[in-house]
Amino acid sequence: MRLFSRRTGRGTGRKSVDRQVRCLGDRLLRYPTPEPMGSVREEAPLLASGRSHRHGPVVAAPAGQSPSDDRRRHRECDRPCRSAPRLPGSEAYGEEDVMNRTEWSRIERTLLARLPAPAVFTAAEVAGLPAPVCRHLVGAIAPGTPLALAVRLRMRGSIRIGRWLPFRARQVLVPHRGFVWAARVAGLITGSDHYAEGRGGMDWTVAGLIPLVHAEGTDVSRSAAERAGAEACWVPTSLLPRFGATWSAEDDTHIGVSHTIDGETVRTRYELTADGRIRSFAFDRWGDPDNTGSWGRHPFGGEITAWTTFDGLTLPSVGRVGWFFGTDRWAEGEFFRYRITGLHPITTPLAEVRHGVTRCPGPPRSCPET
Repeated sequence: MRLFSRRTGRGTGRKSVDRQVRCLGDRLLRYPTPEPMGSVREEAPLLASGRSHRHGPVVAAPAGQSPSDDRRRHRECDRPCRSAPRLPGSEAYGEEDVMNRTEWSRIERTLLARLPAPAVFTAAEVAGLPAPVCRHLVGAIAPGTPLALAVRLRMRGSIRIGRWLPFRARQVLVPHRGFVWAARVAGLITGSDHYAEGRGGMDWTVAGLIPLVHAEGTDVSRSAAERAGAEACWVPTSLLPRFGATWSAEDDTHIGVSHTIDGETVRTRYELTADGRIRSFAFDRWGDPDNTGSWGRHPFGGEITAWTTFDGLTLPSVGRVGWFFGTDRWAEGEFFRYRITGLHPITTPLAEVRHGVTRCPGPPRSCPET
């Protein structure tokens, strides 16, 4: 998600990241300000569905034949589709041309390599934890839910780049290892943020042709690692004590959790509702939000306005995020409003995926006409 990264580094040999992006945002005045998050409307897909395939283009059903017949023919197709191997659930999230697919696949496989086969959630997982923490975890994880350490998700919303612009994005998130997040902003700006194997970075272009932002380095990586850790609220199973998370409680509505990613400890503070759901989160994040050239820790966090259950996980699905949360500068620091539209826990170890050949998963664009 772009959720935890507005300004994580300075460009290499260019103006600062924020200044480059803000200048471009000022040129996009024709794009309307998106509607409030509570009234997000469905939009047309980013790409046309008639995508070419190695066996030929996918075409509409012939005259006199219903689309359902066309879909049935594809479901019955048993010819292997020789393409980049897909992990279970990935076909549900599509492939948006906002990031080099080879690079996406490389980072994804790095993050998902050697995931353990999951157990399932029972009350024993939270035994001995403070009562408010138990209430939160039991409300977030349904009994019998596989203890996934990774998820794939999709989101949409608005991001402030000089002005508010609409975006839609997809992400692979493994809170103990990292993430890769790719998005399209205002239909024109495309790019990605990532953290894996101790290295973080971002690359953004205009129309896929004009380089806009490239950032990397020690400071960027440190900030990105903390983003990955803080986003664990979207994978509540990864925050169980068995995976190294340490919980504490100040009172009935204020709890905290700490865990480590590549030696970087992330401690996030949650404010809870009466039934244990996250109302807001906050942590001190490494960054330079004022573009001073001096990095340090600054307040970061956000407010949650809705929750959704995906495959047994109830998590914060709508919210507002930014720098200086909880201070009098929150209004200027907020830069990201999101809605999660789909989330799929990854529970199949990577070794079980057949490399090189995958069976046609069903969508018409994935297999040939017969």
